[in-house]
Amino acid sequence: MLKESEKYMYGVFEIDSEHSELIARAEKLMASYQNGEAEAEILKLFEYLSAYVLVHFRNEEKLLGDYGYPELDAHKELHREFKQDVMNLQDDIKENGLTLNSRLKLTHLTTEWIDHHIGTEDKKIANFILNIRKG
Repeated sequence: MLKESEKYMYGVFEIDSEHSELIARAEKLMASYQNGEAEAEILKLFEYLSAYVLVHFRNEEKLLGDYGYPELDAHKELHREFKQDVMNLQDDIKENGLTLNSRLKLTHLTTEWIDHHIGTEDKKIANFILNIRKG
């Protein structure tokens, strides 16, 4: 799924190290799902990934603030939307269990977020930081 994780590494250690951890957690989650593991294990890994996402967002937003990133508010809004999507999915799973629909949403949410957000939005912020560091 995300085996080409190097393509999400941009040369900003603070971001790259956390992206590496996020991708590793997402891969564990997707593997458990694809291997037909028990619902409890999949949910445990989803919570494990979700918890780290919050840490990453907090750290990334602080780093962007420290560098005066001009699109910080818009980036924070993307984070807020993703957190809301995760909470909605968690609520759906609590109410209905891990249905086929929620499994599909989980897969889409995880892969789309990494591919689009990290692959596009976070690439922009990394370039911004690298330009400042090069002076």
